[in-house]
Amino acid sequence: MTSFSERFGFIKSTTELPVEDMPPSLRSGLWDALRVFYFDDIGSDGDDYYSAAQYSSKFEYISKRVQFHYFRVSWDEMPRQPWKYLQVIKNFFFREDFHKVYEFVEFILSLDSPEGSVNVHKFQDLCNDILSRERAQFRISAGQFVRITNELELAEISAAGENGLSHGVSEHIRVSAALYSKVPDADYRNSVKESISAVEAAVRYVTGKKTVGVEKPLKMIESEFSIHPALRSGFEKIFAFTSDADGVRHALLEESSISQADAKFMLVACSAFSNYLITLKSNKHAG
Repeated sequence: MTSFSERFGFIKSTTELPVEDMPPSLRSGLWDALRVFYFDDIGSDGDDYYSAAQYSSKFEYISKRVQFHYFRVSWDEMPRQPWKYLQVIKNFFFREDFHKVYEFVEFILSLDSPEGSVNVHKFQDLCNDILSRERAQFRISAGQFVRITNELELAEISAAGENGLSHGVSEHIRVSAALYSKVPDADYRNSVKESISAVEAAVRYVTGKKTVGVEKPLKMIESEFSIHPALRSGFEKIFAFTSDADGVRHALLEESSISQADAKFMLVACSAFSNYLITLKSNKHAG
């Protein structure tokens, strides 16, 4: 919802931030999310913030990985007081360029939850609320930033990227989203290839057979799961947009330029269709 000031024209309404723009409110919001979920308890034995002489097990786990894998500096260089090391991280977070902030959040998300103490999904939800509030052009999906701001589209991509039933689908969607979202040099052509490959992986998962292309296996799925012929035919035509009957890439992928709109459509459509196919099989087994 727009603010009072925007609705009544006292300040100019902004639809989306420029990609490279990170106002203090966005940076502070992401930092507060990290504090709440990852840096909430930095000292041991309930010591207060400045008097803590030892790192809590949770903060030691996180900080040692930040120091060694992210900053790539020896552990010997870490201060003994945990609050001082948290200040090192905070100084980095507030002084670096916008892309290093997003990169750092992704790094933290790549860590295993220390002792199961972090609800990663709630952390992602809070970050996405902040990104939405600040009208950033990114959201977090499956542990990485994606240049998708439509919440329904994001939901389909996230579901496909986190689907534990078919690893092939998840991996292709995550790679496709990363290629699509890469700043400043997005790779739309290879993003489309990965999106298509996700559908092929979903078809293989549902049929249980190694297949080439989607036309024949989709007819098998139509027969077994009673999907509407028009739906099956519709996706065959979308697939034909990029492939011939033998699964050899051509058409769209051979054109000199693939637009952002092309890549976004394929990412969202292939995510949604993969989710649909996997759900069909899951529902049938559940019944």
